[in-house]
Amino acid sequence: MKKLCYALLFLLIAFKSFSQETEKLPKEPWEEIVEINGQRYSLLKKWNSDIKVQLEGNYTTTDSLNITKVLAKLNAITESINIGFSKDEIANLKISFIDANVNERDKYGEMLRMFSKDQKGFTKGKLYIYSSKSNPNFNNSLESTISKALVGGFFSPLFQNKRNSIFNRAVNYNNSKVPLNAKDIAIIKEAYKPDFEKKLQIANKQFKHILDDLYTKKVKARDRIYGGLQTL
Repeated sequence: MKKLCYALLFLLIAFKSFSQETEKLPKEPWEEIVEINGQRYSLLKKWNSDIKVQLEGNYTTTDSLNITKVLAKLNAITESINIGFSKDEIANLKISFIDANVNERDKYGEMLRMFSKDQKGFTKGKLYIYSSKSNPNFNNSLESTISKALVGGFFSPLFQNKRNSIFNRAVNYNNSKVPLNAKDIAIIKEAYKPDFEKKLQIANKQFKHILDDLYTKKVKARDRIYGGLQTL
């Protein structure tokens, strides 16, 4: 009887492992997640602990209410962590409202500084926001601005004609002045599911062509650079 139990247990474990290996993930958003995470110096990072927000600087009651709505929306799509204002806890994400650009080169009046102890995820951050009193796009840009503090990483610049997204580095396509779109929400939602790491391993195998294409483009870009230097 005991041998039969062990045999059934072994079969159950084997079946579960086989099911995980054969699981097929949808192209959206996993192809883009694999691309974002496939870059050596721009890995996909996220929070592994609850985000406790504190407002600083020259903000109004209306600003606070707008932030509250955004945090509630983001909290609804991040299954593995909670997002909200800090109460008695020490805040780990501070949002500072300013009347002038932190950096004159920053045309959009926003600067995000995220910190992590290791490669596993964010531990704290500070987001500077150009005050609503002098930023006409303030309300529309809040969602995208704060959402960028949830998931770090970008699409590869080697892939041309990428869609408008908070993960697009190109100024005219980075959605810094509009609310989140559905595809970006899907990426954030997957990143904060409890089984994200397991699914990412499956996705890296299933969508290996993305990583292969990325590697090929990197090699070609490197060869063009070295080839150009040799002709000087």
